[in-house]
Amino acid sequence: NIHRVLSDNGISAPFKSIIGYDDVSNGHQKPDAYSGIKCVESIFGHAENRQLMYIGDHEADTQFARNIEQQLGGQSKVIAVAAAYSGAMPEHWSVQPDYVARTVDELFSIIAQHT
Repeated sequence: NIHRVLSDNGISAPFKSIIGYDDVSNGHQKPDAYSGIKCVESIFGHAENRQLMYIGDHEADTQFARNIEQQLGGQSKVIAVAAAYSGAMPEHWSVQPDYVARTVDELFSIIAQHT
């Protein structure tokens, strides 16, 4: 599972909250907003009045970001970023992200614009 992989690779320390597949019931898997809201609430105590960024390489990740924002009723902005450097082709997705990062450097630049 994701907790073990991060720990085995010595990179778990920067993560304040990790909600993986094993932590969410089948009915609440992505793109359902439940796990995203649960993660944000575990970090901040609540999910309202936040600017969040969700980075993913599948159309379902962009839909997940949209679903979180909708579930929060417009009280938070969820920025969807497609990580296209992994081979993803977001230009073919029916749900479009706010940004497309074609390289890791582009991803860092997008993040920097919002911090």
